[in-house]
Amino acid sequence: MSDIDQETVEVIHLGEEVTKFMNSALGKYLINYAEQEAESALDKLSVADPTDSATIMRLQSDINRSRKFKAWLEEALQAAELAYQQYLESLN
Repeated sequence: MSDIDQETVEVIHLGEEVTKFMNSALGKYLINYAEQEAESALDKLSVADPTDSATIMRLQSDINRSRKFKAWLEEALQAAELAYQQYLESLN
């Protein structure tokens, strides 16, 4: 296998691991927890004092961190799908 082929295989395997994680009890718990944290911070942000920039920045950070967790998993899945498509194309 060439380096490119090995890298493609590793990305595909990573996608499989991410899928297993997202479907596991722990994965489901953490994804749900992150979604609840983002929702809670958004609710607090909607009633925050508009002059309290420290609170607003903290809540925005909480929302972004919670949303990024799932986004990182989804990005890994997208990379795996792309790698798999490249693998299929290389067979032709």
